[in-house]
Amino acid sequence: MTSRGHWCCCRDMMPEVTCRKLFLFLVPIILLGSVSGSPSCANETQYQLSEGHCCSKCPPGHYMVERCTPLQDTECRPCRQGIAYNSNWNTKYRCQPCRQCVGVLEYRSKCSLTSDALCRCRAGLDCATDECLLCVRPRAKYPGLQKPHAGQSRKPNSKKALASRKKRGKHSGQLRKGQSQQ
Repeated sequence: MTSRGHWCCCRDMMPEVTCRKLFLFLVPIILLGSVSGSPSCANETQYQLSEGHCCSKCPPGHYMVERCTPLQDTECRPCRQGIAYNSNWNTKYRCQPCRQCVGVLEYRSKCSLTSDALCRCRAGLDCATDECLLCVRPRAKYPGLQKPHAGQSRKPNSKKALASRKKRGKHSGQLRKGQSQQ
């Protein structure tokens, strides 16, 4: 027994100097933990229970089946390949449905467990948006988007546009009086 007394609980397992260092190291950690009242969870891969303990989030490509408890970690299951996905660490109870590329849209890349499908337009068409949700004719071939000439309607099939073409003799093979078919 030292003159200071036995203050170290682990004196039988280690020298007193080592015990003091351990004590000086652990006291601030214990005090900070009791003051803050909550552990510091890793934001991307963990979430915090109301009881103040950290639980694992489900990894990309998985969804949560059951939240964690103080005795058991989160239970996760994989998404269905080609049907659904989750791209991030998550606490979702279901996977996101995969995008379907149908009609004039075709697959640029298929859906995986961790990423949605990407679509592109079939040959001769352009994507109307960055996400390629809609296909349109290329601008050069789409007269409705060109600036109209004087007296011409902006809409290619409006009454005014049809009348203008008919007057010039360019409407669906119709001839003006006095013209002969060659």
